[in-house]
Amino acid sequence: MSNYVIFLGSLRKESTNRQLAEAFIHHLPEGDTAAVFERLRDVPFYDQDLDVPGQEPDAARELREAVRDADGLVIITPEYNHTAPAVITNAIDWCSRPMGSGVLMGKPSLVMGFTPGPRALVGATAVLREALETVQAKCVATDYTWGDAYTLLDGRHPKDVDEVVGILNKAQAELAKLADATPDRVDPRAGGGIGAE
Repeated sequence: MSNYVIFLGSLRKESTNRQLAEAFIHHLPEGDTAAVFERLRDVPFYDQDLDVPGQEPDAARELREAVRDADGLVIITPEYNHTAPAVITNAIDWCSRPMGSGVLMGKPSLVMGFTPGPRALVGATAVLREALETVQAKCVATDYTWGDAYTLLDGRHPKDVDEVVGILNKAQAELAKLADATPDRVDPRAGGGIGAE
């Protein structure tokens, strides 16, 4: 059984990517769970002056705790101006610190998303994959993205679109395989590290 935390790149309540997150949760295998981290809008831009141990902003502390406690991270995002939304890259910045012991180190990660354009998030996924690999997250080999989302969905919720559900099942299986192969994380401040016993 695995538990995942979801970062949403679109903060809009009715966004297609929020619906994709709902579909991801709806179609999880029995026993697995996932939840959207709903406080991304409250996390301030990363500022080392704010990142004082024990005095971090509440939303940033909760963000790190959510990622630390999850078996994997799912990023579900649109593409803005051929790159990743700032709310996502900012979350990665917070979760990458302290350098060398951030909560993303070794964390199984998956990138997904809808866009109404034809490019299927080429720019966003490139930026996010590079960022995740730089902070030593473990990325699922495939990015699962859809272009021309409005045409694909045709007014339907993604959880009811067979093409989307099939891809979700494949993505979930790949993420679960990566999570199962990842040793339990030990807090580096407690004297251990990833895979420590």
